[in-house]
Amino acid sequence: MSNSDPLIEDPNSVALTIALAAIGRRSLSKKQLRDHLAKRGTPAEVLEATLLRLEEMGYLNDMDFARDFADRSRRKSSRRAIIQGLKERAIDQNIIDWVVEDLSDDDEYQLALKYAEKKWRPGSSDDEGMRRRLRASLMRRGFSSTTISAVMRELSGRTEVKARL
Repeated sequence: MSNSDPLIEDPNSVALTIALAAIGRRSLSKKQLRDHLAKRGTPAEVLEATLLRLEEMGYLNDMDFARDFADRSRRKSSRRAIIQGLKERAIDQNIIDWVVEDLSDDDEYQLALKYAEKKWRPGSSDDEGMRRRLRASLMRRGFSSTTISAVMRELSGRTEVKARL
C-alpha cells in the first residue's frame, strides 16, 4: 500500500494548483502564467491544457487583465507607459487598442500636471536643475514631449504670476 497522494502524482492537478495559487496572489496575463508554470517545470502539454482549463473556468482572461492593469496604472502612468506595460505582458494589440482608446490627451495632460505640481518647487536656488529633473521624471513615466512642454509652460506661468504679485 502506497502512502503517496494521488493528486501529487497527477501533473494536471499539480499545474492547476500552482496556477490557481499564482493568480490568487495577483492578476496575471496568459503569458505571465505560462512563464510561471514553465519555470516550475510543468510539461508543455500539461501547461497548455491548464491554461485552457483556466480560461474555460473564467480565471484567466487577457481582456480583464488588461482592463485591470490599465485602471491601476491610469492614476500614475501615461498612455504610452500603459501600452508598453501591456505589450511586455504579451497582450494582443487589439485588446491594448480597446483598453486605451478612452484615454484622452486632456486626461494625460491633467495626470502629468497633477504629478508635476507635487514635485514643483519654484524659486529654489537650482531652478533649472529642478526643471530638468521634473522633465526627466515625466519622461520616465512615459509622457510625450508635447505634454511635458505644456505642463512646464503651465507651471512656469504660475511662477511668473506669483513673482509679479
